[in-house]
Amino acid sequence: MCGCGFFFQAEDGIRDLVRSRGLGDVYKRQVEGLRDYVRREAAGALANKEIYLLRNLSRGKGVGFFQNEGFFPDFILWLKEGEHQRIIFIEPHGMRYEKTYWPSDKARLHERLAGLSHEWGAKLGLRNVTLDSFIVSATPYDELREYYGSSWGHKEFTNSHILFERSEEGYCQHLFGEHSVRGKKGKVPSGEGAERKRTGSPRAKRNPRTTSR
Repeated sequence: MCGCGFFFQAEDGIRDLVRSRGLGDVYKRQVEGLRDYVRREAAGALANKEIYLLRNLSRGKGVGFFQNEGFFPDFILWLKEGEHQRIIFIEPHGMRYEKTYWPSDKARLHERLAGLSHEWGAKLGLRNVTLDSFIVSATPYDELREYYGSSWGHKEFTNSHILFERSEEGYCQHLFGEHSVRGKKGKVPSGEGAERKRTGSPRAKRNPRTTSR
């Protein structure tokens, strides 16, 4: 049996329709998509899982990540099955004006979280907690691929944890792990896109600082 909870603060972009946030419709559409998927798979792929979707709080109050630039992912998806917990940070994001993959802290957060899962697990004895992240792009695949370059296909974006809201196969199964590519070490194309050409080689990896206040 699947248990599910959706929790939001007043500033969640669902009830709060302040137009300056700009992505209210995207938030609402993606949350409704997650809800519908959970209901559809409650007795199937998601059976025996407890599922909670939380709206991360804003700067200074929520969970933030800092590498070369700081940001606060909009949603936290918390999955629990038996003794195992998977905490996934989700960023619904239009990527038309975003950096390409290599210089983007947001896009590459999943790489650093994999290391942090191991590091924190060893220090705190939390062997059954996994951290992960995804961007769910409101920018269509064809448009983003034109910007990233021809070597980027669906597989390359999925390996990079960039999913598409309007994907024909859907994106929810990747978030929940049914078709996860985690651990397969899929290659990410290099040398594509304007940002990649300007910045040259990827910067050396460093563990991000996190805040939770």
